[in-house]
Amino acid sequence: MEKKLKRSLALITVISILSASMIGCTRGKVADSQEPTGEKEPNTTKSDSEQTKEAGEKAEPVEIEVWNVNVGELPTEKGGTMYNYFKERIGVAPTMPAIPWNGGEAYLQRFRPAMAANDLPDMFLPHGGIEATIIENKAAVNLKDYLPKYAPNVWERIPAEIWDVIAAADPSGEGGIYYIPMIKDYVDHGAYIRQDWLDNLGLDMPKTRNQFVDVLKAFRDQDANKNGDPDDEIPTGGREGGSWMDHLFTPFGVAILAGKPGWEIYEGEITYAGVTKNMRSAIEFIRYLYQEKLMDQETFFNKKKEWDAKLYSDRVGIYYHMPEYAASRIEKMRNTNPNAEVKALPIFDVEGYDGVVSKKVLKRPEWMITADTQEKIIACLTLLNYLNDPENYVDLEYGAQGMHHVVKDGKKVMLEQDNTKMECRFRSNIISEKQIVNRMDESKTEEDAWKWDMVKNLILDTNAQPTILSAANGMPSSVYGDYADIRSHTMYKEYMTRIVIGEWSIDKFDEFVEKWHKSGGEEVTKNVRKWYAAVKK
Repeated sequence: MEKKLKRSLALITVISILSASMIGCTRGKVADSQEPTGEKEPNTTKSDSEQTKEAGEKAEPVEIEVWNVNVGELPTEKGGTMYNYFKERIGVAPTMPAIPWNGGEAYLQRFRPAMAANDLPDMFLPHGGIEATIIENKAAVNLKDYLPKYAPNVWERIPAEIWDVIAAADPSGEGGIYYIPMIKDYVDHGAYIRQDWLDNLGLDMPKTRNQFVDVLKAFRDQDANKNGDPDDEIPTGGREGGSWMDHLFTPFGVAILAGKPGWEIYEGEITYAGVTKNMRSAIEFIRYLYQEKLMDQETFFNKKKEWDAKLYSDRVGIYYHMPEYAASRIEKMRNTNPNAEVKALPIFDVEGYDGVVSKKVLKRPEWMITADTQEKIIACLTLLNYLNDPENYVDLEYGAQGMHHVVKDGKKVMLEQDNTKMECRFRSNIISEKQIVNRMDESKTEEDAWKWDMVKNLILDTNAQPTILSAANGMPSSVYGDYADIRSHTMYKEYMTRIVIGEWSIDKFDEFVEKWHKSGGEEVTKNVRKWYAAVKK
Protein backbone atom coordinates (compact mmCIF):
# COMPACT_ATOMS: atom_id res chain seq x y z
CA MET A 1 0.00 0.00 0.00
CA GLU A 2 2.58 2.55 1.12
CA LYS A 3 0.17 5.50 1.20
CA LYS A 4 1.25 8.96 2.34
CA LEU A 5 -1.71 10.37 4.23
CA LYS A 6 -1.87 14.07 4.91
CA ARG A 7 -1.71 15.23 8.49
CA SER A 8 -0.65 11.79 9.63
CA LEU A 9 0.29 12.92 13.11
CA ALA A 10 -3.21 14.22 13.68
CA LEU A 11 -4.61 10.92 12.48
CA ILE A 12 -2.40 8.94 14.82
CA THR A 13 -3.47 11.08 17.75
CA VAL A 14 -7.14 10.58 16.98
CA ILE A 15 -6.70 6.85 16.47
CA SER A 16 -5.00 6.53 19.83
CA ILE A 17 -8.02 8.14 21.43
CA LEU A 18 -10.42 5.90 19.51
CA SER A 19 -8.46 2.81 20.47
CA ALA A 20 -8.80 3.72 24.09
CA SER A 21 -12.22 4.17 24.52
CA MET A 22 -22.83 -0.16 -6.05
CA ILE A 23 -29.16 2.88 -13.76
CA GLY A 24 -26.34 3.28 -16.05
CA CYS A 25 -24.87 0.88 -18.61
CA THR A 26 -21.20 1.86 -18.69
CA ARG A 27 -19.05 -1.22 -18.39
CA GLY A 28 -15.69 -2.53 -19.55
CA LYS A 29 -12.02 -1.99 -18.90
CA VAL A 30 -10.32 0.68 -16.87
CA ALA A 31 -10.58 4.06 -18.57
CA ASP A 32 -7.79 6.48 -19.35
CA SER A 33 -6.51 8.34 -16.34
CA GLN A 34 -6.53 12.04 -17.27
CA GLU A 35 -9.30 13.07 -14.95
CA PRO A 36 -10.47 15.47 -12.26
CA THR A 37 -8.77 15.55 -8.93
CA GLY A 38 -10.52 15.34 -5.61
CA GLU A 39 -9.70 16.93 -2.29
CA LYS A 40 -6.76 14.59 -1.92
CA GLU A 41 -4.16 15.27 -4.62
CA PRO A 42 -3.25 11.97 -6.35
CA ASN A 43 0.26 11.14 -7.49
CA THR A 44 0.35 12.02 -11.21
CA THR A 45 3.49 9.98 -12.00
CA LYS A 46 2.63 7.55 -14.79
CA SER A 47 2.47 3.95 -13.67
CA ASP A 48 3.93 1.03 -15.59
CA SER A 49 0.49 0.12 -16.95
CA GLU A 50 -0.13 3.69 -18.14
CA GLN A 51 3.22 3.75 -19.89
CA THR A 52 2.42 0.37 -21.44
CA LYS A 53 -0.87 1.75 -22.82
CA GLU A 54 0.93 4.73 -24.32
CA ALA A 55 3.37 2.34 -26.01
CA GLY A 56 0.43 0.53 -27.62
CA GLU A 57 0.99 -2.71 -25.75
CA LYS A 58 -1.61 -4.73 -23.89
CA ALA A 59 -2.16 -3.03 -20.56
CA GLU A 60 -1.39 -4.82 -17.36
CA PRO A 61 -4.26 -5.08 -14.87
CA VAL A 62 -4.48 -2.38 -12.26
CA GLU A 63 -4.04 -3.92 -8.84
CA ILE A 64 -5.94 -2.46 -5.92
CA GLU A 65 -6.20 -3.46 -2.30
CA VAL A 66 -9.75 -3.59 -0.93
CA TRP A 67 -11.02 -4.09 2.62
CA ASN A 68 -14.61 -4.93 3.46
CA VAL A 69 -16.62 -7.53 5.34
CA ASN A 70 -15.05 -10.92 4.68
CA VAL A 71 -16.50 -13.16 7.37
CA GLY A 72 -14.51 -16.37 7.60
CA GLU A 73 -13.86 -16.81 3.89
CA LEU A 74 -10.46 -17.09 2.25
CA PRO A 75 -8.57 -13.93 1.36
CA THR A 76 -8.39 -12.80 -2.26
CA GLU A 77 -4.70 -12.73 -3.04
CA LYS A 78 -2.65 -11.84 -6.10
CA GLY A 79 -3.24 -14.51 -8.74
CA GLY A 80 -6.20 -15.90 -6.77
CA THR A 81 -9.59 -16.88 -8.12
CA MET A 82 -11.50 -13.61 -7.58
CA TYR A 83 -8.38 -11.58 -8.48
CA ASN A 84 -8.41 -13.28 -11.90
CA TYR A 85 -12.22 -13.12 -12.10
CA PHE A 86 -12.17 -9.32 -12.20
CA LYS A 87 -8.86 -8.99 -14.00
CA GLU A 88 -10.30 -10.89 -16.98
CA ARG A 89 -13.56 -8.93 -17.02
CA ILE A 90 -12.59 -5.33 -16.34
CA GLY A 91 -8.81 -5.14 -16.11
CA VAL A 92 -8.92 -4.46 -12.38
CA ALA A 93 -7.29 -6.97 -10.06
CA PRO A 94 -8.42 -6.62 -6.44
CA THR A 95 -6.95 -8.26 -3.37
CA MET A 96 -8.81 -8.45 -0.07
CA PRO A 97 -7.67 -9.92 3.24
CA ALA A 98 -9.79 -12.17 5.41
CA ILE A 99 -10.73 -10.10 8.46
CA PRO A 100 -13.00 -11.28 11.27
CA TRP A 101 -16.04 -9.07 11.82
CA ASN A 102 -17.52 -9.67 15.27
CA GLY A 103 -19.92 -6.77 15.05
CA GLY A 104 -17.22 -4.62 13.43
CA GLU A 105 -14.89 -4.59 16.42
CA ALA A 106 -12.47 -7.17 14.99
CA TYR A 107 -12.42 -5.23 11.70
CA LEU A 108 -11.52 -2.02 13.50
CA GLN A 109 -8.80 -3.77 15.46
CA ARG A 110 -7.11 -4.54 12.14
CA PHE A 111 -7.94 -1.22 10.51
CA ARG A 112 -6.73 1.19 13.19
CA PRO A 113 -3.07 0.09 13.19
CA ALA A 114 -2.99 0.28 9.38
CA MET A 115 -4.46 3.76 9.59
CA ALA A 116 -1.98 4.88 12.21
CA ALA A 117 0.89 3.50 10.12
CA ASN A 118 -0.23 5.47 7.01
CA ASP A 119 -0.82 2.14 5.29
CA LEU A 120 -4.48 2.33 4.25
CA PRO A 121 -5.86 0.13 1.47
CA ASP A 122 -6.90 1.80 -1.79
CA MET A 123 -10.61 1.32 -1.04
CA PHE A 124 -12.31 0.17 2.13
CA LEU A 125 -15.35 0.04 4.37
CA PRO A 126 -15.07 2.97 6.84
CA HIS A 127 -16.76 1.35 9.79
CA GLY A 128 -17.60 2.83 13.16
CA GLY A 129 -17.46 6.51 12.26
CA ILE A 130 -13.82 6.55 11.18
CA GLU A 131 -14.84 8.22 7.90
CA ALA A 132 -15.18 11.53 9.73
CA THR A 133 -11.56 11.42 10.90
CA ILE A 134 -10.27 10.49 7.44
CA ILE A 135 -12.29 13.25 5.75
CA GLU A 136 -11.23 15.87 8.26
CA ASN A 137 -7.59 14.97 7.69
CA LYS A 138 -7.96 15.27 3.90
CA ALA A 139 -6.87 11.66 3.33
CA ALA A 140 -9.94 10.67 1.29
CA VAL A 141 -10.57 11.35 -2.40
CA ASN A 142 -13.45 13.70 -3.19
CA LEU A 143 -15.46 11.56 -5.61
CA LYS A 144 -17.95 14.19 -6.73
CA ASP A 145 -16.36 14.71 -10.17
CA TYR A 146 -15.25 11.10 -10.64
CA LEU A 147 -18.52 9.28 -10.02
CA PRO A 148 -20.60 10.48 -13.02
CA LYS A 149 -17.92 9.38 -15.50
CA TYR A 150 -16.31 6.33 -13.94
CA ALA A 151 -19.12 4.84 -11.87
CA PRO A 152 -22.43 5.91 -13.51
CA ASN A 153 -24.10 2.75 -12.23
CA VAL A 154 -23.44 4.06 -8.75
CA TRP A 155 -24.06 7.75 -9.40
CA GLU A 156 -27.34 7.35 -11.31
CA ARG A 157 -28.88 4.57 -9.25
CA ILE A 158 -28.53 6.33 -5.91
CA PRO A 159 -31.20 9.04 -5.53
CA ALA A 160 -30.04 12.65 -5.73
CA GLU A 161 -31.42 13.35 -2.26
CA ILE A 162 -29.06 10.72 -0.82
CA TRP A 163 -26.07 12.36 -2.48
CA ASP A 164 -27.30 15.67 -1.07
CA VAL A 165 -27.28 14.23 2.45
CA ILE A 166 -23.75 12.89 1.96
CA ALA A 167 -22.52 16.20 0.54
CA ALA A 168 -24.06 18.05 3.48
CA ALA A 169 -21.83 16.01 5.80
CA ASP A 170 -18.64 17.44 4.29
CA PRO A 171 -16.99 19.13 7.30
CA SER A 172 -15.48 21.80 5.03
CA GLY A 173 -18.96 22.91 3.99
CA GLU A 174 -18.00 22.62 0.32
CA GLY A 175 -20.33 19.71 -0.47
CA GLY A 176 -17.72 17.12 -1.29
CA ILE A 177 -18.61 13.44 -1.63
CA TYR A 178 -16.11 11.38 0.27
CA TYR A 179 -17.83 8.04 0.59
CA ILE A 180 -20.19 5.76 -1.33
CA PRO A 181 -23.08 4.41 0.73
CA MET A 182 -24.71 1.04 1.20
CA ILE A 183 -28.28 1.48 -0.09
CA LYS A 184 -31.12 -0.91 0.66
CA ASP A 185 -34.74 -0.10 -0.18
CA TYR A 186 -36.07 -2.75 2.15
CA VAL A 187 -35.96 -3.75 5.82
CA ASP A 188 -33.06 -6.13 6.18
CA HIS A 189 -33.50 -7.17 9.82
CA GLY A 190 -36.43 -8.83 11.52
CA ALA A 191 -37.81 -11.24 14.11
CA TYR A 192 -38.37 -14.88 13.27
CA ILE A 193 -40.30 -17.64 15.02
CA ARG A 194 -40.24 -21.41 14.80
CA GLN A 195 -43.54 -22.20 13.11
CA ASP A 196 -43.03 -25.91 13.76
CA TRP A 197 -42.90 -25.17 17.50
CA LEU A 198 -46.20 -23.30 17.26
CA ASP A 199 -47.69 -26.21 15.33
CA ASN A 200 -46.38 -28.73 17.85
CA LEU A 201 -48.22 -26.89 20.63
CA GLY A 202 -51.34 -25.95 18.65
CA LEU A 203 -50.62 -22.22 18.98
CA ASP A 204 -51.41 -19.32 16.67
CA MET A 205 -48.98 -16.59 15.67
CA PRO A 206 -48.97 -14.04 18.52
CA LYS A 207 -50.36 -10.61 17.67
CA THR A 208 -50.60 -8.89 21.06
CA ARG A 209 -48.31 -8.46 24.03
CA ASN A 210 -50.24 -10.96 26.13
CA GLN A 211 -50.32 -13.51 23.31
CA PHE A 212 -46.57 -13.09 22.85
CA VAL A 213 -45.93 -13.77 26.54
CA ASP A 214 -48.24 -16.79 26.43
CA VAL A 215 -46.28 -18.22 23.50
CA LEU A 216 -43.00 -17.71 25.36
CA LYS A 217 -44.40 -19.51 28.41
CA ALA A 218 -45.56 -22.43 26.26
CA PHE A 219 -42.15 -22.64 24.61
CA ARG A 220 -40.55 -22.68 28.06
CA ASP A 221 -42.77 -25.33 29.64
CA GLN A 222 -44.24 -27.66 27.00
CA ASP A 223 -41.33 -29.31 25.16
CA ALA A 224 -41.94 -27.22 22.05
CA ASN A 225 -39.25 -28.94 19.97
CA LYS A 226 -40.66 -32.36 20.95
CA ASN A 227 -37.32 -33.94 21.70
CA GLY A 228 -38.51 -35.37 25.01
CA ASP A 229 -36.75 -32.78 27.17
CA PRO A 230 -39.14 -30.08 28.42
CA ASP A 231 -36.29 -28.05 29.93
CA ASP A 232 -33.95 -27.39 26.99
CA GLU A 233 -36.02 -24.79 25.12
CA ILE A 234 -35.03 -21.12 25.13
CA PRO A 235 -38.15 -19.07 24.28
CA THR A 236 -36.15 -16.08 23.00
CA GLY A 237 -33.00 -14.09 23.73
CA GLY A 238 -30.11 -12.28 22.16
CA ARG A 239 -26.44 -11.45 22.53
CA GLU A 240 -24.14 -9.38 24.70
CA GLY A 241 -24.96 -5.73 25.07
CA GLY A 242 -28.62 -6.48 24.36
CA SER A 243 -27.86 -6.92 20.67
CA TRP A 244 -29.91 -9.00 18.22
CA MET A 245 -33.12 -8.82 20.26
CA ASP A 246 -34.78 -5.78 18.67
CA HIS A 247 -38.11 -7.63 18.52
CA LEU A 248 -38.48 -6.91 22.23
CA PHE A 249 -38.01 -3.14 21.76
CA THR A 250 -39.76 -2.38 18.43
CA PRO A 251 -43.35 -2.99 19.70
CA PHE A 252 -42.82 -0.07 22.08
CA GLY A 253 -41.91 2.31 19.24
CA VAL A 254 -38.18 2.20 19.98
CA ALA A 255 -35.98 2.99 16.98
CA ILE A 256 -33.22 0.39 17.27
CA LEU A 257 -30.99 -1.74 15.08
CA ALA A 258 -29.03 -4.76 16.30
CA GLY A 259 -29.30 -3.50 19.86
CA LYS A 260 -28.16 0.07 19.18
CA PRO A 261 -30.82 2.73 19.81
CA GLY A 262 -31.26 5.14 16.93
CA TRP A 263 -32.50 8.71 16.51
CA GLU A 264 -36.14 9.24 15.65
CA ILE A 265 -38.93 11.80 16.09
CA TYR A 266 -40.34 11.69 19.61
CA GLU A 267 -42.70 14.39 20.85
CA GLY A 268 -42.01 16.48 17.73
CA GLU A 269 -38.20 16.49 17.83
CA ILE A 270 -35.46 14.15 16.72
CA THR A 271 -34.28 12.42 19.88
CA TYR A 272 -32.07 9.54 20.96
CA ALA A 273 -34.42 6.57 21.42
CA GLY A 274 -32.35 5.34 24.34
CA VAL A 275 -33.57 8.09 26.66
CA THR A 276 -37.29 8.04 25.82
CA LYS A 277 -40.25 6.80 27.82
CA ASN A 278 -40.65 4.21 25.06
CA MET A 279 -37.29 2.77 25.98
CA ARG A 280 -38.11 2.77 29.67
CA SER A 281 -41.24 0.72 29.05
CA ALA A 282 -39.39 -1.68 26.75
CA ILE A 283 -36.65 -2.30 29.31
CA GLU A 284 -39.23 -2.86 32.04
CA PHE A 285 -40.95 -5.47 29.84
CA ILE A 286 -37.67 -7.21 29.00
CA ARG A 287 -36.77 -7.23 32.68
CA TYR A 288 -40.00 -9.13 33.35
CA LEU A 289 -39.20 -11.66 30.61
CA TYR A 290 -35.75 -12.21 32.05
CA GLN A 291 -37.04 -12.68 35.59
CA GLU A 292 -39.63 -15.21 34.39
CA LYS A 293 -36.95 -17.09 32.45
CA LEU A 294 -38.81 -16.38 29.22
CA MET A 295 -35.55 -15.36 27.61
CA ASP A 296 -32.06 -16.82 27.65
CA GLN A 297 -30.44 -16.26 31.03
CA GLU A 298 -27.08 -16.06 29.23
CA THR A 299 -28.26 -13.36 26.82
CA PHE A 300 -25.81 -10.75 28.02
CA PHE A 301 -22.89 -13.19 27.84
CA ASN A 302 -23.69 -14.70 24.43
CA LYS A 303 -21.27 -13.99 21.65
CA LYS A 304 -22.16 -14.86 18.06
CA LYS A 305 -20.70 -18.36 18.30
CA GLU A 306 -22.61 -19.28 21.45
CA TRP A 307 -25.92 -17.82 20.29
CA ASP A 308 -25.68 -19.45 16.86
CA ALA A 309 -24.96 -22.81 18.50
CA LYS A 310 -28.20 -22.52 20.47
CA LEU A 311 -30.16 -21.65 17.34
CA TYR A 312 -28.68 -24.53 15.34
CA SER A 313 -29.30 -27.06 18.12
CA ASP A 314 -33.11 -26.61 17.95
CA ARG A 315 -33.32 -24.75 21.24
CA VAL A 316 -34.43 -21.19 20.37
CA GLY A 317 -38.05 -20.35 19.57
CA ILE A 318 -37.82 -16.67 18.55
CA TYR A 319 -34.73 -14.79 17.36
CA TYR A 320 -33.73 -11.64 15.49
CA HIS A 321 -31.51 -11.61 12.39
CA MET A 322 -31.13 -10.69 8.69
CA PRO A 323 -33.55 -12.68 6.47
CA GLU A 324 -31.44 -12.60 3.29
CA TYR A 325 -28.79 -14.65 5.10
CA ALA A 326 -31.23 -17.15 6.59
CA ALA A 327 -30.63 -20.03 4.15
CA SER A 328 -27.55 -21.49 5.81
CA ARG A 329 -29.04 -20.88 9.23
CA ILE A 330 -32.19 -22.84 8.37
CA GLU A 331 -30.13 -25.65 6.84
CA LYS A 332 -28.21 -26.02 10.09
CA MET A 333 -31.43 -26.05 12.09
CA ARG A 334 -32.71 -28.87 9.88
CA ASN A 335 -29.55 -30.85 10.51
CA THR A 336 -30.83 -31.09 14.09
CA ASN A 337 -34.57 -31.09 13.42
CA PRO A 338 -35.68 -32.01 9.85
CA ASN A 339 -39.05 -30.37 10.54
CA ALA A 340 -37.66 -26.93 11.40
CA GLU A 341 -39.72 -24.16 9.80
CA VAL A 342 -39.19 -20.44 10.29
CA LYS A 343 -41.62 -17.59 9.70
CA ALA A 344 -41.52 -13.84 10.23
CA LEU A 345 -42.86 -12.73 13.61
CA PRO A 346 -45.21 -9.73 13.34
CA ILE A 347 -44.69 -6.71 15.58
CA PHE A 348 -47.06 -7.48 18.43
CA ASP A 349 -49.43 -4.77 19.68
CA VAL A 350 -48.68 -2.93 22.93
CA GLU A 351 -51.37 -0.62 24.28
CA GLY A 352 -50.27 3.02 24.20
CA TYR A 353 -47.46 2.52 21.70
CA ASP A 354 -47.11 2.38 17.92
CA GLY A 355 -44.83 -0.51 17.02
CA VAL A 356 -43.03 0.38 13.82
CA VAL A 357 -39.69 -0.33 12.15
CA SER A 358 -37.50 2.72 11.62
CA LYS A 359 -35.89 1.98 8.24
CA LYS A 360 -32.68 3.49 6.94
CA VAL A 361 -32.24 3.40 3.16
CA LEU A 362 -28.75 4.79 3.52
CA LYS A 363 -27.47 1.99 5.70
CA ARG A 364 -23.89 3.14 6.24
CA PRO A 365 -20.81 4.47 4.45
CA GLU A 366 -19.74 1.41 2.44
CA TRP A 367 -16.73 2.54 0.40
CA MET A 368 -14.11 5.20 0.83
CA ILE A 369 -11.17 5.66 -1.54
CA THR A 370 -7.72 6.82 -0.46
CA ALA A 371 -5.76 5.51 -3.48
CA ASP A 372 -2.84 7.81 -4.26
CA THR A 373 -2.79 7.66 -8.10
CA GLN A 374 -5.40 8.60 -10.71
CA GLU A 375 -5.10 5.13 -12.21
CA LYS A 376 -5.97 3.42 -8.96
CA ILE A 377 -8.80 5.83 -8.14
CA ILE A 378 -10.37 5.06 -11.52
CA ALA A 379 -9.73 1.34 -11.05
CA CYS A 380 -11.60 1.41 -7.74
CA LEU A 381 -14.56 3.13 -9.38
CA THR A 382 -14.44 0.76 -12.37
CA LEU A 383 -14.84 -2.13 -9.94
CA LEU A 384 -17.75 -0.46 -8.16
CA ASN A 385 -19.40 0.37 -11.48
CA TYR A 386 -19.20 -3.30 -12.48
CA LEU A 387 -20.53 -4.50 -9.14
CA ASN A 388 -23.51 -2.18 -9.42
CA ASP A 389 -24.51 -3.00 -13.01
CA PRO A 390 -27.79 -4.97 -12.72
CA GLU A 391 -26.74 -7.06 -15.72
CA ASN A 392 -23.92 -8.49 -13.62
CA TYR A 393 -25.89 -9.34 -10.49
CA VAL A 394 -26.62 -12.98 -11.26
CA ASP A 395 -23.04 -13.76 -12.30
CA LEU A 396 -21.69 -12.01 -9.22
CA GLU A 397 -23.98 -14.01 -6.96
CA TYR A 398 -22.90 -17.31 -8.53
CA GLY A 399 -19.28 -16.24 -8.19
CA ALA A 400 -16.43 -18.17 -9.76
CA GLN A 401 -17.02 -21.47 -11.51
CA GLY A 402 -15.40 -24.32 -9.62
CA MET A 403 -15.18 -22.35 -6.40
CA HIS A 404 -18.69 -21.03 -5.78
CA HIS A 405 -20.70 -22.94 -8.40
CA VAL A 406 -20.54 -25.77 -10.93
CA VAL A 407 -22.37 -26.21 -14.23
CA LYS A 408 -24.70 -29.19 -14.53
CA ASP A 409 -26.76 -29.83 -17.65
CA GLY A 410 -25.95 -26.32 -18.82
CA LYS A 411 -27.19 -24.68 -15.60
CA LYS A 412 -25.20 -23.08 -12.83
CA VAL A 413 -25.62 -24.79 -9.49
CA MET A 414 -24.43 -23.15 -6.30
CA LEU A 415 -22.06 -25.17 -4.15
CA GLU A 416 -22.63 -25.46 -0.43
CA GLN A 417 -20.85 -22.67 1.41
CA ASP A 418 -17.41 -23.79 2.59
CA ASN A 419 -15.34 -20.99 4.03
CA THR A 420 -12.23 -23.17 4.06
CA LYS A 421 -12.29 -23.39 0.25
CA MET A 422 -14.09 -20.25 -0.94
CA GLU A 423 -12.95 -16.68 -1.42
CA CYS A 424 -15.35 -13.87 -0.64
CA ARG A 425 -17.66 -12.86 -3.48
CA PHE A 426 -17.78 -9.13 -4.22
CA ARG A 427 -21.32 -7.72 -4.29
CA SER A 428 -23.28 -4.57 -5.10
CA ASN A 429 -23.69 -1.86 -2.50
CA ILE A 430 -27.10 -0.89 -4.00
CA ILE A 431 -29.59 -3.61 -3.17
CA SER A 432 -33.36 -3.83 -3.63
CA GLU A 433 -35.93 -6.23 -2.27
CA LYS A 434 -36.85 -7.15 -5.87
CA GLN A 435 -33.23 -7.94 -6.66
CA ILE A 436 -32.85 -10.22 -3.65
CA VAL A 437 -36.11 -12.09 -4.32
CA ASN A 438 -35.43 -12.48 -8.06
CA ARG A 439 -31.96 -13.79 -7.29
CA MET A 440 -33.45 -16.53 -5.13
CA ASP A 441 -36.06 -17.48 -7.74
CA GLU A 442 -33.40 -17.68 -10.45
CA SER A 443 -30.89 -19.73 -8.47
CA LYS A 444 -33.08 -22.30 -6.73
CA THR A 445 -33.23 -25.92 -7.86
CA GLU A 446 -35.80 -28.66 -7.25
CA GLU A 447 -33.69 -29.92 -4.36
CA ASP A 448 -33.33 -26.63 -2.51
CA ALA A 449 -36.51 -24.76 -3.53
CA TRP A 450 -37.98 -25.34 -0.06
CA LYS A 451 -35.15 -23.37 1.50
CA TRP A 452 -35.16 -20.40 -0.88
CA ASP A 453 -38.95 -20.16 -0.83
CA MET A 454 -38.84 -20.01 2.96
CA VAL A 455 -36.19 -17.27 2.91
CA LYS A 456 -38.10 -15.32 0.25
CA ASN A 457 -41.21 -15.38 2.41
CA LEU A 458 -39.18 -14.16 5.39
CA ILE A 459 -38.05 -11.14 3.37
CA LEU A 460 -41.50 -10.36 1.96
CA ASP A 461 -43.30 -10.77 5.28
CA THR A 462 -40.69 -8.74 7.15
CA ASN A 463 -41.21 -5.88 4.71
CA ALA A 464 -45.00 -6.07 4.96
CA GLN A 465 -44.85 -4.79 8.53
CA PRO A 466 -45.36 -1.14 9.57
CA THR A 467 -42.30 0.88 8.54
CA ILE A 468 -41.20 4.50 8.52
CA LEU A 469 -38.17 6.13 6.92
CA SER A 470 -35.75 6.97 9.70
CA ALA A 471 -35.36 10.62 10.53
CA ALA A 472 -31.65 9.88 10.96
CA ASN A 473 -31.23 8.47 7.44
CA GLY A 474 -27.72 9.52 6.41
CA MET A 475 -26.84 11.25 9.66
CA PRO A 476 -23.04 11.71 9.76
CA SER A 477 -20.96 10.33 12.61
CA SER A 478 -19.44 13.79 13.06
CA VAL A 479 -22.50 14.80 15.13
CA TYR A 480 -20.94 12.90 18.01
CA GLY A 481 -17.84 15.06 18.09
CA ASP A 482 -15.50 13.86 20.81
CA TYR A 483 -18.21 11.92 22.65
CA ALA A 484 -17.11 8.41 21.65
CA ASP A 485 -19.03 6.83 24.54
CA ILE A 486 -22.28 8.39 23.35
CA ARG A 487 -21.67 7.08 19.83
CA SER A 488 -20.88 3.57 21.12
CA HIS A 489 -23.90 3.51 23.48
CA THR A 490 -21.63 2.56 26.39
CA MET A 491 -23.71 4.06 29.20
CA TYR A 492 -26.98 2.84 27.70
CA LYS A 493 -25.73 -0.73 27.47
CA GLU A 494 -24.59 -0.76 31.08
CA TYR A 495 -27.81 0.60 32.53
CA MET A 496 -30.04 -1.49 30.29
CA THR A 497 -28.18 -4.68 31.11
CA ARG A 498 -28.04 -4.17 34.86
CA ILE A 499 -31.71 -3.21 35.02
CA VAL A 500 -32.82 -6.21 32.94
CA ILE A 501 -30.88 -8.79 34.95
CA GLY A 502 -32.31 -7.34 38.18
CA GLU A 503 -29.17 -5.82 39.59
CA TRP A 504 -30.78 -2.37 39.45
CA SER A 505 -34.42 -1.33 39.65
CA ILE A 506 -36.24 0.25 36.72
CA ASP A 507 -36.04 3.57 38.57
CA LYS A 508 -32.34 3.64 37.68
CA PHE A 509 -33.39 4.42 34.11
CA ASP A 510 -34.22 7.98 35.17
CA GLU A 511 -30.69 8.35 36.56
CA PHE A 512 -29.30 7.10 33.24
CA VAL A 513 -31.25 9.72 31.29
CA GLU A 514 -29.91 12.51 33.46
CA LYS A 515 -26.32 11.27 33.34
CA TRP A 516 -26.49 10.73 29.57
CA HIS A 517 -27.49 14.34 28.97
CA LYS A 518 -24.78 15.65 31.28
CA SER A 519 -22.09 13.39 29.81
CA GLY A 520 -22.33 14.77 26.27
CA GLY A 521 -25.82 13.71 25.27
CA GLU A 522 -27.12 17.27 25.45
CA GLU A 523 -24.36 18.53 23.13
CA VAL A 524 -24.81 15.63 20.72
CA THR A 525 -28.57 16.22 20.65
CA LYS A 526 -27.96 19.86 19.67
CA ASN A 527 -25.67 18.69 16.84
CA VAL A 528 -28.19 16.13 15.61
CA ARG A 529 -31.06 18.63 15.63
CA LYS A 530 -28.92 21.20 13.84
CA TRP A 531 -28.04 18.60 11.15
CA TYR A 532 -31.68 17.51 10.85
CA ALA A 533 -32.90 21.08 10.43
CA ALA A 534 -30.30 21.66 7.68
CA VAL A 535 -31.15 18.56 5.63
CA LYS A 536 -34.88 19.25 5.93
CA LYS A 537 -34.63 22.74 4.42
